[in-house]
Amino acid sequence: MNLLEKLKRIEVIRHGKITLSGGAPSDFYVDIKKAYGNPELLCELADGVYNLFDKRINCVVAMGHGGIPLGTAISIRNNLNLAIVREFPKKHGPLRIIDGHLLSERDVVALVDDVYTTGGSIRKMREIVDGTKAIVRGEYVVVSRASDNPENLKYLFKLEDLTT
Repeated sequence: MNLLEKLKRIEVIRHGKITLSGGAPSDFYVDIKKAYGNPELLCELADGVYNLFDKRINCVVAMGHGGIPLGTAISIRNNLNLAIVREFPKKHGPLRIIDGHLLSERDVVALVDDVYTTGGSIRKMREIVDGTKAIVRGEYVVVSRASDNPENLKYLFKLEDLTT
């Protein structure tokens, strides 16, 4: 069974009224996080997304519950550095907004998330990474819900792949 069939089998599309992270209402939710509970499936997702990477990338950047597990799996499976972006800077300790690998001019990074709808999480990561000297080489997600994808976005599946 291929990866797409596995995602359909665990029913990552959840129907019903829901408010998306950007605040918009929707009649369904793409719940890729559901796949993260299965180590084999998480590894398959990580490998699939990694195979989309520009091969100059040496660091994965992720944030939130959708991005961090996927970014961590990609990092571990491919021996890449991992930078974890916080939604807000810490208010104690070193007051950082990036944990894990601290980005520098030597880093060529991939921004990783589970689902792209409006790009809010990707934009937030990009804004923070742009404040470092690291170079962003792409934005990578498992599923794109968007009808008009940015040129820099690479994805494993479009929404239609999961609903047909």
